[in-house]
Amino acid sequence: MTSLALLVIDMQTGALDGKLIPAIHMGEDLLTKAKTLIDAARREDVPVIYVQHNADEGLLVKETEAWSIHPSIAPADGERIIEKRASSAFEGTDLGKALANEETRGIIVCGLQSEHCVSNTSFDALNRGMDVYVCGDGHSTWSSGEATAVEIIAERNEALAKNGASVVSVSAIVSMLRSKEYCSGARDRPKQITYVQINCDRLFSSGSLGFFLSFPDQIRTIWSKKQRRLNGRYKCGIIKHAIDIVLRIFALRSGVPANAEIAIASFDKIVR
Repeated sequence: MTSLALLVIDMQTGALDGKLIPAIHMGEDLLTKAKTLIDAARREDVPVIYVQHNADEGLLVKETEAWSIHPSIAPADGERIIEKRASSAFEGTDLGKALANEETRGIIVCGLQSEHCVSNTSFDALNRGMDVYVCGDGHSTWSSGEATAVEIIAERNEALAKNGASVVSVSAIVSMLRSKEYCSGARDRPKQITYVQINCDRLFSSGSLGFFLSFPDQIRTIWSKKQRRLNGRYKCGIIKHAIDIVLRIFALRSGVPANAEIAIASFDKIVR
């Protein structure tokens, strides 16, 4: 009996390579996180299921290069690919039947887009009574209107957590798979994480930063500070390490609990 499966949603070349449209926010980081999850799932014999969106026109037209799953995370022989046309991977596909046939009780979700296919697939799974683990730092989107991609991701994580999903980090999922906590029947959930966007201005000259704080207890709310902007250019590992330290001090001085585990999740390297 398989108790858990990893869903890799719409990680298709056209959304990630920047050729036809701007690449999705932190696309390279997203690919790295997805590969980490896929490798961990394969090591622990957790099924990896790829979800691939089909469209009659636009970016993801079937059999085009843009439609293909990104080669850096290509499916292995025998891994299932679910082709879909709707936002949810369950709608109009055999995903639900496939999971039921394998007696799968829970899914791990990563991919894109945060507010569409990732959210709707997760909500459908919750409505089916499944355990849903959303990799909060393992899905992404594009900025839309006045909302930045970081803000959309954070809002979706909060909404999913409020509706019963476990929103956890990629590293927490890898640890869960390694320890076989879920598969052993203990089903201890990884610690919930709170997603935080801290903006500070006048520190550096170009770029932007979004990062996450991981708390020791299950917190499902967004903590935010005044809208300032942190700008920075990162030229080497030493500078990045120094910035990490500054941000940790800033976060703690801004009211974040002293026992919070602070994890820098992403740096946008923007050179103007």
